[in-house]
Amino acid sequence: MATLAELRQCCEELGIESSALTREDMEGNIRTVFDKKYSNRKAPISADQFSEILLKFLTKQHFWHILDRDGNELKYNYLKEG
Repeated sequence: MATLAELRQCCEELGIESSALTREDMEGNIRTVFDKKYSNRKAPISADQFSEILLKFLTKQHFWHILDRDGNELKYNYLKEG
């Protein structure tokens, strides 16, 4: 489960005003905005443009699967691995 500070950072990264939102509202808005922006894209998206905290939320709580060019699944902390 993401902390409140992590959720606020994810909201900020996605341009969501979170000051008056509850935890549940933030989680829902993050999912909705990310899905709306990125789920129907035809072109690949670089995972480098997202923070580790947002990637962690998406992969651990929203169950997104982020793939590299070769089709291998990336973990949220992929830059620290290896």
